[in-house]
Amino acid sequence: MKQLLRLLAVALCVMGCLLTAGCGEEEAYNKLKNEYVAMYKDWDKKCEAMSSGPTKKSTDERETFLKETSTEMQKKLDEMKKIASKDTNLNNDYLKLQKEFDESVENRYAGIREVKAIEKMRKESSGLKPALVDPIGDYYKKKGMPIAPR
Repeated sequence: MKQLLRLLAVALCVMGCLLTAGCGEEEAYNKLKNEYVAMYKDWDKKCEAMSSGPTKKSTDERETFLKETSTEMQKKLDEMKKIASKDTNLNNDYLKLQKEFDESVENRYAGIREVKAIEKMRKESSGLKPALVDPIGDYYKKKGMPIAPR
């Protein structure tokens, strides 16, 4: 009888441990998520400030900032992934956040690439003259005629 009671007590303890083992995961995930959301909002504001207005930075500075901060945020997302992989609901939330972050970073890089392309075109075309400024006037000059009034 004593052995049965001991076995039952051990079984109850084991079941209790198993039930309480997963309880802190959601709290830990939510804490990390709140930190990430605050970090993301701050990052987004800084990116906007760097790309326009009086605090506009060069494309190289923006690209460096984007690389540094996106790796920090990715580390936070990786921490969230470790916790979220154990629960389907948390994992779905994590995947949504990861997708939004990846799209945001890609959009920022696309903007930087576009600005660089425009700057390159400006540099290449700065010394060039327009091919034909006034084709009608040039025709009259070649023929030695006075330019017709328009």
